[in-house]
Amino acid sequence: MKTIKEFLILSVITFFTSNMSAQEITVFQGAWGNQFYQDKEKMTWKEFAMAMDNNPASQVYWSKAKKQYGVTFITARPT
Repeated sequence: MKTIKEFLILSVITFFTSNMSAQEITVFQGAWGNQFYQDKEKMTWKEFAMAMDNNPASQVYWSKAKKQYGVTFITARPT
């Protein structure tokens, strides 16, 4: 019985601490390009890039997205 109680307490603590460090970045298409928001606060491109570079997993996806955007932009230009 004591083991189940300890497990439940540990699970609750783990759940709350993992949610406190989570961050969500929302992207909206604006008239002058993408607009980034983190927790209802507007972010600049520099802040967004720094947030992407802080996490190794997101850094990989961010660098791939920048490369693909550059290639798409160059190949889609009318000649």
